[in-house]
Amino acid sequence: MNVTTKVVILLLVALTALACSSRHTIRPGDSIDVAYEKAMGLYERERYSQAVNAFETVLSMARGTDMAADAQYYLRKVTLTIVLISLQQANSADLPGTIPGMSAVKKPSLWKLTLTIR
Repeated sequence: MNVTTKVVILLLVALTALACSSRHTIRPGDSIDVAYEKAMGLYERERYSQAVNAFETVLSMARGTDMAADAQYYLRKVTLTIVLISLQQANSADLPGTIPGMSAVKKPSLWKLTLTIR
C-alpha cells in the first residue's frame, strides 16, 4: 500500500469520526425536541460529561416547560452517575496502609454510599 492510499484512508476515517460525533452536537437552530433527543442519545451511549452539557443546553432552551423538567431529571441522574463512577473508581484503587505490613486501607462500600444517597 503506497503513502497516498494510506493518507486517503486516514482522512476517510477521520471524517467519519467527525461526522458521527457532530451528529450529536446541539446546534443553533435545533428545536427543543431535537436538542433533547441528542442529549438522551449521549446519555444512552454513556457519554456522561457530554450529556451534562447537552441537558444544560436543553434546560436553557426549554425553561418553564415539561421538557425542562425532564431535562432536569436526567441532568441530576447523569451527575449522580458520574459521582458514583468516580467513587467506584476511588473505592477500587489500592491505597497503601501507613503501617508496614498492613494491607490496603479499608474504604467505605460503594453499595452503602448508594443506599445513603437514595
